[in-house]
Amino acid sequence: MVVVEVRGGQPVALTRDGVTPKRVETWQAWTVTGMLETLRLELELAETPQKAFGVAQRSQVILRAEFDPSNGLPRRYQRIIAGADNELSWSITKFAPQATVKK
Repeated sequence: MVVVEVRGGQPVALTRDGVTPKRVETWQAWTVTGMLETLRLELELAETPQKAFGVAQRSQVILRAEFDPSNGLPRRYQRIIAGADNELSWSITKFAPQATVKK
C-alpha cells in the first residue's frame, strides 16, 4: 500500500508498504497530477503492446478507470493484458483534502 501526503500539488511524504522510498523523484507519480499523467501514458502504450509490454502485437490491452463523480479525481485504475501475466492496478482508498488557510 502506498500512502502519500500532498501539499500544493507536491508530495511531501510517502511510504510504500511502510517504507519511505529513497528516490524522492518517484513520489510525483502518486499525486493526482501524476496519476492522470500515468493514465495518459498508459493509453499511448496500449496502442503498441509488443513494444510497450513485451507481448504479442495482437494482444488485447484492457484499460479501466473510475473517477469520483463528486470531484472528478481518479478513484481506480486497472490494466490487464489478455493472455499475459502483466497486470497493474491501483485504487484510492481515502482522499482527505486539507482546509485552506486564508491570510
